[in-house]
Amino acid sequence: MSWAGNSLFRGVRNGFLTGVTSLAVRGLYLTVRFRDDGWERARKAASERGIIFVFWHNGLMIPLGHECRRGVRALISPGRDGEFAARVVRRFGVDAVRGSSSGEGARALLEAVRSTSAPGETPRWAVTPDGPRGPRYVLQAGAVWLAARTGLPVAPIGIAAERAWHLKTWDRYRIPKPFSRVHLVFGEPIAIPAVGTREEVERERIRVERALTEASRTAAARAGVAWPD
Repeated sequence: MSWAGNSLFRGVRNGFLTGVTSLAVRGLYLTVRFRDDGWERARKAASERGIIFVFWHNGLMIPLGHECRRGVRALISPGRDGEFAARVVRRFGVDAVRGSSSGEGARALLEAVRSTSAPGETPRWAVTPDGPRGPRYVLQAGAVWLAARTGLPVAPIGIAAERAWHLKTWDRYRIPKPFSRVHLVFGEPIAIPAVGTREEVERERIRVERALTEASRTAAARAGVAWPD
């Protein structure tokens, strides 16, 4: 088969898998009940100033079933898995920018933020700060660096499902079971000051990580499950 034939086959296959996955996710979320806490506060901050939502990598697809996805651009990791995730989230109206939550990846994302934001726009971004390879539940500095450079506040989202499947991946990726209840806990938006030294970055990194951990524990408690899971 020629190179062009290979490319066509991959395109058809990828399009088919993306379509099937998107339909499955939509069907699942028609049965899942979402309960949120703090969403109105986060939405107000997003409308007034823009925002960076942060949540752990194993909940990557779950916010697609909640209205918080609207108007959001998501940072999706490079690589084959990231490309597939990017195609799926675009089916839900979420723009995807490829990059990582490392410091180097955040620099590339900063350029994307500046180039894609229209004058007067309040940007909304979603970042999984322990991705793309972990360690699980350890916040990388890139999200802090990005917030400091853009002036956007960071809003942690704790996510927990009362019943879920856990995949055997580094992050123990979670898929809510049909007819389960999912709890989203939106923490207080955090303003990140200008940071210049490693010590300052680390101080803010710890502050955001603690806030995201607290939101995650609260969501887990409301779902009646353990955290870390």
